[in-house]
Amino acid sequence: MSRPASLQVRAPSRSRRGRFRSPRCWLRLPRLPRLPHALCLRSYALPARVSGPSPCCLPQVLRELGDLPLPAVPPDVLRTWKSQLLARHQPTTVHKYLSRLGVVLRVAVEDYAWLTDNPIARVKQPSPGSGRVRFLTPEERQRLLMACQQSRNPHLYHIVVVALGTGGRRNEIVRLQWPQVDLDAAIVRFLRTKTKVDRAVPLTGEALEILRTVAQQRTPTTSWVFPTWGGKRPTPIESPWQTAREAAGLDDFHFHDLRHTFASYCAMSGATLREIAEVLGHKNIQETMKYSHLTHSRTRGVVEKMHEHILQPEETPDGRL
Repeated sequence: MSRPASLQVRAPSRSRRGRFRSPRCWLRLPRLPRLPHALCLRSYALPARVSGPSPCCLPQVLRELGDLPLPAVPPDVLRTWKSQLLARHQPTTVHKYLSRLGVVLRVAVEDYAWLTDNPIARVKQPSPGSGRVRFLTPEERQRLLMACQQSRNPHLYHIVVVALGTGGRRNEIVRLQWPQVDLDAAIVRFLRTKTKVDRAVPLTGEALEILRTVAQQRTPTTSWVFPTWGGKRPTPIESPWQTAREAAGLDDFHFHDLRHTFASYCAMSGATLREIAEVLGHKNIQETMKYSHLTHSRTRGVVEKMHEHILQPEETPDGRL
């Protein structure tokens, strides 16, 4: 006898290191659903209509809130948890945790009627802030590229240059495959992205030349652009990246900041926020507003043009304004 669809959920299993990995078993939900059931259901069984808990969010929610029945997750418990998070994380990170938990509880309310209302709606969330914008100065960029050239990983320099030239996310570039690269059209296509939206980015300058060089040296048996020596998987860059970053003397700089550097350079070169959002694959223009302060030269030009054509005082035939 088959289980009712509404009562089936994949349970996440733990690896030896304690991390949650892909589900392997089925469990039957009890009549009184609990928080872990809702988290598992949101993560594995429901369609991804909105972003759910990230892999790092799910274990922490279970560890800190515990195996509670859903009706026993009142706003007071969530406010206490929020205070504990704020003591360890930035407000932006806490906002993400609460928002993702809110998605889970909203599904419990709207799709399964496990709750009558969403308790997270009565918890004031901290402001998400404008987001981090850390980009390389020309001197820092030169130091970083020089350190990458000296890396023992032969692909690190190539990966960093492509990141600076396309604004791609780390996994989008490290896991890049040759069918996504069109050297004739000078375009790279990022597929299965974080926002679930595929996008094409033009290839120019050194990024294009590097991919052409790598293409000439590629092994026909692998589809990875930056493979390991055996060609069976993408090259790992965590340790080489940390070594190069330290050698370049870059404090508080992450690989994702290469994406911020690309966007910042675009803004300072006169690109509009809409154009930057399109290249980065942002669904919401609000995500791109963090670069608005770098577009002042273009904004000034627009205002001056408006003054010149509309607000400039006109002279009368007798020479008076």
